[in-house]
Amino acid sequence: MMSTARYPEAAYAFLRYITISTDGWLSRMYRDQNPVRIDEVTGETYMATPGFQVPTNTGPIVQAAFRDIDVLEGFRYQYENMNNVRTWSGDPQKIIPNWWYILQPFRDARDRIWDGETNPHAVAAELDQLVNANLEYHMSAFQEIMVRVQADFEANR
Repeated sequence: MMSTARYPEAAYAFLRYITISTDGWLSRMYRDQNPVRIDEVTGETYMATPGFQVPTNTGPIVQAAFRDIDVLEGFRYQYENMNNVRTWSGDPQKIIPNWWYILQPFRDARDRIWDGETNPHAVAAELDQLVNANLEYHMSAFQEIMVRVQADFEANR
């Protein structure tokens, strides 16, 4: 992104903000505590819970903020021990096209489970099939676009 940016310093500041900066993580952590969401594809409002991301920043300010938000203990343990074990951390929505749309079947199944309409074991196989089919479709479409973009990259530089 920075090699072709008109303003490389601004590109760096943006990339830093969305990946490792303390300010960026604090902003996302507190924003994500709001459970009301709007689906980007359908425009429908739904309740998401709990809203959080495991930070890629392990600085003391971000650690303190992560301890203050409502997350499951397993995620808290994972984050607190990230520097002690071999791990990879990242934001799937930054590398997988339409990440949240791909996970829509997961959200639907979660809501049915929470409403008592079904249980996790009953929907696991169907959920696996739906999410993987969505992932394959969106990644395939993205790859086709990338082939075209890469073919024209030098001409458009």
